[in-house]
Amino acid sequence: MKTRAEVRGGGAKPWKQKGTGRARAGSRRSPIWVGGGKAQGPKHRNVHLSLPKKMKRGALISAFSQKASDNQIKVISNVEKMPPKTKIMANFLNKMQIKGNSLIVISQKTQDTGKNVKLAARNIQGASINTSNNLNAFELIKNKNIFISREALVQIPEQINYIGTQEGKSI
Repeated sequence: MKTRAEVRGGGAKPWKQKGTGRARAGSRRSPIWVGGGKAQGPKHRNVHLSLPKKMKRGALISAFSQKASDNQIKVISNVEKMPPKTKIMANFLNKMQIKGNSLIVISQKTQDTGKNVKLAARNIQGASINTSNNLNAFELIKNKNIFISREALVQIPEQINYIGTQEGKSI
């Protein structure tokens, strides 16, 4: 919606203030005129919500502990060395006899070699790949089964501490 300030035109006074017998008017774009701006109309506001770092860290720790207590976290090795074949990844997930969505966490350092894992799992419904530095609480809660590579398992405490540090001070 455009207000009277945003509608084009209306710079000149339509008629003089006194002597015409008509009501005084200051602009052709007044809200009571045809073609005028909208008074008190809806305006777009950019609402950006951000979580404090302590809350993000606490949510991630809580999500990990919940998944660990439900035995939904499994540590796997040599997943980065897997060839980029969907059939191999599908067979791996079938052998694990999983139900529901799965998240495979690979390490950030092996992201180039982990490209094969991403290629292998991108066409499997319910399977998603993420790196250890991009983990968040929503990803962990959304997926029922979490597969973490050994290399990524070492990096996860570093990631949790990274979220918890602010300006070089540990929280």
